[in-house]
Amino acid sequence: MRLWQAFPERNNEPFGGRSVILFDDFGQLSPVLDLSMYTVDKRDALSNSSLTVYKQFKEAYKLEIIQRQSKNSKEQQELRGILLRLCNREPSIEDWIILTTRIEDKLSVIECNEFSNAFVMPNFCHFRHNKKYHKTIY
Repeated sequence: MRLWQAFPERNNEPFGGRSVILFDDFGQLSPVLDLSMYTVDKRDALSNSSLTVYKQFKEAYKLEIIQRQSKNSKEQQELRGILLRLCNREPSIEDWIILTTRIEDKLSVIECNEFSNAFVMPNFCHFRHNKKYHKTIY
């Protein structure tokens, strides 16, 4: 879903008129339904205009500290290792076993309640039909 599609009232503005913050993680997957910015392959008009808009960004900030996995508990160390192996395409059976312990059915009531305010929707259709979350993205 592109922002101009998500916010059709401002579809003539870059990113649907929304402020955009970009994060860099080279462990992420390739762009969905588009080419990488650095490809030498021929692009379509929409990709070219996206690259033009991207080049309008004038500021960049480098964050030096990884906050999500910055603790040194056994669980945080395990998670860091799992994420690194997944990034390097080297997952193990042990990683899978650890991850299967975090399935909702295996969590305690207290652990499940920690996620009661989580904002998870599998696709934009769920978002569009759930008006109470619209403020979250604005």
